[in-house]
Amino acid sequence: MTLLAAMLRYIRNTLLRPEVLVIFVLCILLILYTSVRSDNWFLDKLTGLVFFVKDTPEGNSRRRYSGLNGGPGPPKLRFDPNEIYKDINSVVEEPVHDEVKGYSYEEDNMAVYAIQGRRPGMEDRFQYKKSENGEIQVYGVFDGHGGPAASSFTREHLLDAILDRIADEDDLSEADFPAILREEILSLDEQYIAVAKQTADFSGSTCVVGLIYKSKLYVANVGDSRAVMLKTSGQTIPLSADHKPDHEKERKRIEEAGGHIAFFGVWRVVGILATSRAIGDLPLKVRNFINAEADVVTLDTEEQEADFMIIATDGLWDVFTNEDATQLIRANMGSPFLGSKHAVIQAYLKGSWITNSNGNQAVSHRQEQLS
Repeated sequence: MTLLAAMLRYIRNTLLRPEVLVIFVLCILLILYTSVRSDNWFLDKLTGLVFFVKDTPEGNSRRRYSGLNGGPGPPKLRFDPNEIYKDINSVVEEPVHDEVKGYSYEEDNMAVYAIQGRRPGMEDRFQYKKSENGEIQVYGVFDGHGGPAASSFTREHLLDAILDRIADEDDLSEADFPAILREEILSLDEQYIAVAKQTADFSGSTCVVGLIYKSKLYVANVGDSRAVMLKTSGQTIPLSADHKPDHEKERKRIEEAGGHIAFFGVWRVVGILATSRAIGDLPLKVRNFINAEADVVTLDTEEQEADFMIIATDGLWDVFTNEDATQLIRANMGSPFLGSKHAVIQAYLKGSWITNSNGNQAVSHRQEQLS
């Protein structure tokens, strides 16, 4: 018997046995099923390579099983998600304040409220800082993914770096603020990537920063968290644009860098990340598939007759339109945490935990209280 004949006989008698083939098929199906229902980096990367489809049509069956953002479909709640619950304290317990399960905070003219929801970990962070003379207020919301390291690092360092940079500038003009925000965000990303290379950390974070100086508002955005403003007339104004991989500009940049986008629940960079810009995300950053370049919006709050601003993670925006969110906050501004608690819990009841792996967070800022 030749060696080839012996190998073929061995394969036929072992690997090609019906029970072995059944187990192999079941394992493949289990890997695919688990990947589309989780945010696991390794499983997403594995299925992105094995089951890669560059363009998934609307009618493709893959969409049917994916849910939103890799989530397992609408949660089975004891509550009607379309109902507006007045007694929100009876729905969700007050969160702890150690930024593990959730947190709430209120100071000056701002408030924040966040809960972990049904996910296993809380990776969202927020920060609020003022200059020493109180003339400058800075707000930040950071939606972490793949672990809390990137969002925690951003929380600890970014706003202080921005305020220090402003304090060190001579002859600072209002035109300098957008450049300062962009440069400090890029600088922080470089610092974090250096740390991530040493620690082999693959986590990342979105970043929305709102800076108020006199009557001017500057909003810098990296990722798919979002800021919106309500005018006293009732008109809602977007202050940022989500960075999604399927947007033409983002897709072109990713493909020119040698990457691709694939649909697994939502469009993802090389089948992994659902946002095309972020702080951190070492494996994608070193290949230039994503970046941390911020888009900055500038407006005059007095000219725009601003009432308030909301900065929130995608846990809010995946179940509320900009207009619905501002109207909900407006109607509940007198409730705890300037309405942010009400908005977060309504988002929770509507199933936002599907599309936000880290929790739900909203920051409300009341422009009318500025002096």
